[in-house]
Amino acid sequence: MRVLLNGRRGRVGSVLGPGLEAAGHALVDSLRDADAMVDFTVPEAALANVQAAVAAGVPSVVGTTGWDVEAVRDAPVTVFYAPNF
Repeated sequence: MRVLLNGRRGRVGSVLGPGLEAAGHALVDSLRDADAMVDFTVPEAALANVQAAVAAGVPSVVGTTGWDVEAVRDAPVTVFYAPNF
């Protein structure tokens, strides 16, 4: 699977990125190339990241806490929100 990992240089992302690659996934740099997006950024960036993924039709997994989850409640693609990883 091709994964866009937002927050790749953060605490969780720096561990998750190599783990995804070790499991056979490819990290990509754009939604255009992604099969899924994973977001471990900051609340100020997470909503815009998720909205962009939804607009691109890319399912998302979000571990960022403190953003407006309600804004994407009825998204036409999967947005899995798991706070406090």
